[in-house]
Amino acid sequence: MKSFLISVFSLSVISSFAQINQQDANGKRHGKWEKQYDNGKLRYQGQFDHGQEVGVFKFYFDTGDIQAVNKFRNKSGVCYSLQFGEDSVLAAEGKYHNTKRDSIWTFYDIEGNVVAREAYNKDVKEGLSVTYFPSGKVAESLQYKNGKKEGEWKQFYESGKPRAKGQYVNGSLQGEVMYYHPSGKLRIKGSYIKGLMHGKWHFFSELMELEKTQVWKYGTMMSQDPPPVEEEDETGIKPIDGVPEKWRE
Repeated sequence: MKSFLISVFSLSVISSFAQINQQDANGKRHGKWEKQYDNGKLRYQGQFDHGQEVGVFKFYFDTGDIQAVNKFRNKSGVCYSLQFGEDSVLAAEGKYHNTKRDSIWTFYDIEGNVVAREAYNKDVKEGLSVTYFPSGKVAESLQYKNGKKEGEWKQFYESGKPRAKGQYVNGSLQGEVMYYHPSGKLRIKGSYIKGLMHGKWHFFSELMELEKTQVWKYGTMMSQDPPPVEEEDETGIKPIDGVPEKWRE
C-alpha cells in the first residue's frame, strides 16, 4: 500500500511538471509557464494562450521579492502593470500595449508619493508630463510630441509661485523665457533660439531693480552691463534643463 501511494505521488509530481512550459503544435508557448534564476528563485510565472499572454503574470527579483504584476486584458495585448523597487514598494503603474508603454503612467518615490505622471504612445512620450514635489504640488509641467519637448513649459516653487516659463520647439527652448524669485517677482528675462541664449538678457533683484544686462549670440555672451568682475564665471549662465546654472537653487 505504501509503495502504491508513493507511486501515485510520483506520477502526480511528474504530471504537474509536464504541464508547465509547454508549446502547442505550432511551437508557441501554451498553458502555464515559469522560469527560474540560476539560484533557483522564481523569475516569472504566467499563462499563455497559443503564444499570447493572458491573465496575470508575476515577475520577481532574484531575491524573491516581487518586481512586477501584469494583468492582461484577454488576448488584446493590453496589460495593466504594477512595478516595484527591490524594496517591494510600488514604483510605477501604467498600461502596456503590445509590450510598449501607452497612455498615462504614474511614478512614485519610496514613501509612496507621486513624483511624476507621463503620457505615452507606443513607448514614446506624447502629451502632458508633470512632476511633483513630495507634498503633491506641481513642480514642472510640459508637453511632449513624438518624444520631444514641444509647447508650453512651466516650473513652480513648492509654494505654488512660478519659477520659470517658456516654450519648447522640437525639443529645445525657443523664444522668450522668464525666471522668477521665490516671491514670484521677475528674476531673469531673455530669449532662446534653438536652446541657445540669444539677444538681450535682463537680471532683476527682489526689489525689481535691474542688476545687469547681458547680450548673447547663439549661446555666447558678447557683453555685459555693468561689466562682469574678474572672478565671475561667465559660463555659469548657460542653461541646464531650461534653468541657467547660475540661478538654479
